[in-house]
Amino acid sequence: MRRPRLSTAVLAVALGLAGCASPTAGNPVPADGTSTGAPSRTTTPTRTSTSSAPDLSAVRPCALLSDSAVRALGAGPGQEEKVGKRRSCQWVVDKPNLADNYAIAVDLFPDLGIKDVVAQGSITNTKVGSHDAAESIRRGGAGCVVTLAITETSRVDVAVAGGDAGALCPVARQAAALVEAELP
Repeated sequence: MRRPRLSTAVLAVALGLAGCASPTAGNPVPADGTSTGAPSRTTTPTRTSTSSAPDLSAVRPCALLSDSAVRALGAGPGQEEKVGKRRSCQWVVDKPNLADNYAIAVDLFPDLGIKDVVAQGSITNTKVGSHDAAESIRRGGAGCVVTLAITETSRVDVAVAGGDAGALCPVARQAAALVEAELP
């Protein structure tokens, strides 16, 4: 018996939240009205990649995870799509228990930088390889995302969406490291 895959429409909605670019002032508040007290950003990145960074228009998002990387992540074949200026590739990871399935997406944002990340709760600034990066849970708990700064005004998001977004952050970090190694 074949297990159903996560709906492409559901994945597009969940992972599309990774592209939100309009920051909302103040602290995030859960639906029950209680305050989390968490700041919307922990620190500001001190450096982004240099102006010699690649132009994202020449980059194919599905090419940023090699076949061996896709196998290592346990994912199926990638599916490329374009929504506005965002170009994306999505892979589904099927697990024996349907509730454990998740999707990995690599989104290219040619007009949004790391400073434009909108998150639920705090944003943790870090490094992935030679790129400044930010890790966050996106609005609505839609997924864990590692954002790689390309230039001041461009970025690559590696998003993992499924059940518990926080529990998927290790997968997002692993996938981001594999993607960063393929950036031109």
